[in-house]
Amino acid sequence: MQQKKSINFGFRGWMLILFQAIAFATFQAATNYPLNIMNSMFDGFAGSVGGGQQLLAMIYTIAAVVAIIIQLIVSSKVGRVKSMKTVAMVLGGISLVLLLLMMVLNPFSATVPWLICYGIVNVTSVMYATFAIGILIGQWFPTRKGTVMGIATFAFPIANGLIGAFAGSIFGGAAPVLGGVVGEALGKATDGASAGALGNILGLMEQGNLPGAIGNFQFTEVFASPAGDAFKTAVSSTIFRSFLPFFIVFVVGWLIGLIFIKDYPEQVGAYRDNDKSLTPEIAKAMMEQEIENKKTTVWKLGHTLKNRDFWFITLPMGFLLMFSIGTMTLTQDICAAVGIVGDGYSSTMVMIMIFGLIGSYILGLLDTKFGTKKSILIALCIMVIAGILGFVSSPNHPGLLRASLICLALFMGASSNYTVSAAAQYWRREDFSSVFAVVNPIANILGSSGPMIISALYQKSYNAIFLVTGIIGVVSLILCGLFSKGHVKEVDDKYRAAAGKPLDDALVGRK
Repeated sequence: MQQKKSINFGFRGWMLILFQAIAFATFQAATNYPLNIMNSMFDGFAGSVGGGQQLLAMIYTIAAVVAIIIQLIVSSKVGRVKSMKTVAMVLGGISLVLLLLMMVLNPFSATVPWLICYGIVNVTSVMYATFAIGILIGQWFPTRKGTVMGIATFAFPIANGLIGAFAGSIFGGAAPVLGGVVGEALGKATDGASAGALGNILGLMEQGNLPGAIGNFQFTEVFASPAGDAFKTAVSSTIFRSFLPFFIVFVVGWLIGLIFIKDYPEQVGAYRDNDKSLTPEIAKAMMEQEIENKKTTVWKLGHTLKNRDFWFITLPMGFLLMFSIGTMTLTQDICAAVGIVGDGYSSTMVMIMIFGLIGSYILGLLDTKFGTKKSILIALCIMVIAGILGFVSSPNHPGLLRASLICLALFMGASSNYTVSAAAQYWRREDFSSVFAVVNPIANILGSSGPMIISALYQKSYNAIFLVTGIIGVVSLILCGLFSKGHVKEVDDKYRAAAGKPLDDALVGRK
């Protein structure tokens, strides 16, 4: 399969990349932001399950399982879906409405409705950003998907970096009210226990750990007082204002998809891979043939699931997602464990954003030039290094933890690219949609379980997170090394022969 090196994707192609990138950012903001930053607001409500972080992580994982089940059901019929673009627009529209509700509902006075919205948006936004639009990317750029997704996944580190700004906006706006309420309550405290609790909260504020202060504040009697109500309102208002500019961008991204994107480039006078060497007549004929062939794909759900190479490449992709996304949802607590707080935490998040951008693009280029398997192997080597650096880090050596998080950032965006890439790289164009519809949910269920697993490991120690990261990285290297594109072709030939379809060399030469 020839790989194009040019980054000229055409106007419509760039619109699709922008559509995908903003959808990724929408997914990050709707799911990761509450899990990483807002979790302490639910500590009092979630006492029975260990706290807000554990509660949101549990909802995140349950929603992921629901999304996976839906995608697996759809996978058997995906070749007959008339318009994946329409599916994307519906899922995106629902996600935006739910995100708006999360902005306007008060997480303190409307806790259950807010959590319900959070659970549902986890399902719709992941299917919007990583499933429906992912199929469109594969249909528009079958041989250039590595470079295309390498650019689109810039959204992950950018969104992660901006989450730090979200946090600064939220807690910076709430801090004066919180400080005033706590200070006034401390002055009126008549018993040692209350005074001690309020004093600890002020101590956390002085250390810059405002999320921890909010979580502890919820356990005081003051939280149920008129002064506490003023604080709740201030936090709710700040949440809305901090989300608003980004919500507007998310709406613009959805409109870009609505106006400029079709299911296939030929439907708007563009070309697959922006390859203008094709005549419009040939391009249209190829599109019509592909649409027809998708209806009779030989890679049914059962065939895909029992193929050994499917598992050899899908599990490593899932583990990359699990430990990059999972760890990023707990960066604030992990950094605090070695004394990286306040400005130190903000600068660390900026570095994560910068190196995430670099890694996303470079691993995408490597994917396009050398093949998806080799790019995944490189990402897995970085994962092992991240595990080692994080495991040996300590409060006396916080720089090692920063280096570990930077390594995780290097493959964070690319790990979301690989599910599209692998399905397009090693299977036929006509089989891409059905195979991707299985690859993506299996990898994503591992990725979505990351926050809950990382949270559980963190209860042992933050070093445990990185020990397991390194071990799973080594296991994943072995699995990915066993993947054989040649064996995929052998199985494909067997299925095609059984279905009476002609054999050819379409899968020969895949990198």
